[in-house]
Amino acid sequence: MSARDIAYALGAAQREGRNWRCDCPLHGGHSLTLADGRSGTLLVKCFGNGGNCDSNEILAELRRRKLLPQPEPRRNLLNIVATYDYRDADGALLFQVCRLDPKTFRQGQPNGTWNIKNISRVLYRLPELVAGRAATDGQPPRIYICEGEKDVDRLRHQWGLLATCNPGGAGKWRCEFDQYLTGFDVVILPDNDVAGRGHAQQVARSLALIAASVRILELPGLPEGGDVSDWLDRNPDSTQTDFETLVECTSIYRPNPTVQNDTGVVLQSGDQSTMEKLHWLWPGWLARGKFHLLAGTKGAGKSTILFDVMARLTTSADWPDGAPGGPPGDVLMWSGEDDIRDTILLRFVAAGGNRNRIFFAKATRINGVERPFDPSTDIELLIAQAADLPELLFVMIDPIVLALPTQADSHKNAETRRGLQPLVDFAEQRAISLVGVHHFSKHTQDRDPVERVNGSLAFGALPRCVWGASADDDGRQRRLVRIASNIGPSGGGIEYTLFQAPLPGYDDFFAQRVDWGRKLTGTARDLLNATKRSAEAEAKAFLIEFLADGPKPQSEVKAAADAHCHAWATVRRAQKQLGIKPKQNGKTWMWSLPAGVSTFNPE
Repeated sequence: MSARDIAYALGAAQREGRNWRCDCPLHGGHSLTLADGRSGTLLVKCFGNGGNCDSNEILAELRRRKLLPQPEPRRNLLNIVATYDYRDADGALLFQVCRLDPKTFRQGQPNGTWNIKNISRVLYRLPELVAGRAATDGQPPRIYICEGEKDVDRLRHQWGLLATCNPGGAGKWRCEFDQYLTGFDVVILPDNDVAGRGHAQQVARSLALIAASVRILELPGLPEGGDVSDWLDRNPDSTQTDFETLVECTSIYRPNPTVQNDTGVVLQSGDQSTMEKLHWLWPGWLARGKFHLLAGTKGAGKSTILFDVMARLTTSADWPDGAPGGPPGDVLMWSGEDDIRDTILLRFVAAGGNRNRIFFAKATRINGVERPFDPSTDIELLIAQAADLPELLFVMIDPIVLALPTQADSHKNAETRRGLQPLVDFAEQRAISLVGVHHFSKHTQDRDPVERVNGSLAFGALPRCVWGASADDDGRQRRLVRIASNIGPSGGGIEYTLFQAPLPGYDDFFAQRVDWGRKLTGTARDLLNATKRSAEAEAKAFLIEFLADGPKPQSEVKAAADAHCHAWATVRRAQKQLGIKPKQNGKTWMWSLPAGVSTFNPE
């Protein structure tokens, strides 16, 4: 039923624009407002009864009166293929991990709620670990630590082995899990990929000083991404004795012998280090486990480029240079410059992205109180929350300079490196690609491209791959260039243009997107210099953006111009070119854009 139908059914229906006012089914007053939402939803709000009519209770009453259909249980909408119970040491059910088809995982409570906030995390099959320790005859009990519940169950059912894993998979081991494994003979079975090997090292370091022994068994012949279940499938004739022989032939993990307490430098020998193949999301451009930087001129469309990249990651689309896409995954972003509702989401959808796989760092909750997300203070909280995204592939921070602590000087190398290190560690530990967005310094067209990156040299040196985006004065010629990379080739690039495109399925919605052109060869300097912009063009773009939302005092214009490295004389010339005529308001001169100047911002 529509809002109109329900309003008439409740009585005293009265239309108010797009809304309908009628009697409230809870307290009877003529104070209920109804509206039709998207996808058949109903929006309700009671403005009477002192604000005591809860919207959920109103919806429940409408369902009881059969004016709304009963909601389907949420889990019935998902194709759950396996459910894994996590219980405390006494056997009480705490939470469940559900495996879905297509392959993904969700964590939830037995009542159907899809979150486990404020619920204690424990190891899988914890009661069996407790029983296994109690049943020992004086010898350390052996425990196998896998990366996923499926592998734990496989070892348990096939050979009756004691096995466990932590919820969430690779990179989610917590120090509170250590207490359950004190005195065990631990064998870690990593998946054959970067994340799996990193997880094994993390678990081994955590358990090395409290377990009787720790081994990391890398099973022979595993395919890329393979696990112990794949090994068992490939070796159907192998016996438990064969498997345990591999364990006994694996050397004991040795913690650093020079550190006898919680203080000291940790040394690692070469035989404890694993050689790993570099894994690319976009070959030559975007590597897993690495921090990247995209810098460019104002108006080059840096953000729009990354919206296109994220859209491809969420849909397995091929890359702009023709390289095939990989398995789809989740992306996470924060922007201090664009609005989610009218800019970011529209451009992401216009690029063909999957809305179910993009997540935004929107707010931070402290003791139940929400405030806007602040990357200068909240990065560690973001990293912790990202643990709830097991299929995360990519993170975007725009602009990256705001991720530095507030007291850090972005022009000092040491302070910039320390401020960005948590993001570097985040990318490595989660095996994701992290890209920060930054600007070129003004009037630097003739410098080496790395030196054009604004602020400290650390902005160009710390990332493993630096991209540059530039546009000529009229915006017709745009180029994305690989400025520097110490993990792949430098130089080369791709031409692109920006255009407004309608959103399929959304009437009257338009958004900017990228149209990729031909591949380019040459040095980064040569390719970027082909799209030089004059100082006046940069200043004009600055004024259009700064004055887009209304008049500003001249003092604010000058302060902002200084902050963006625009010479005041250049700004004055740009002012005249745009036809901006300051007007006096009392003692203040106000600047505003004249009618007819487009405020469209390609960023």
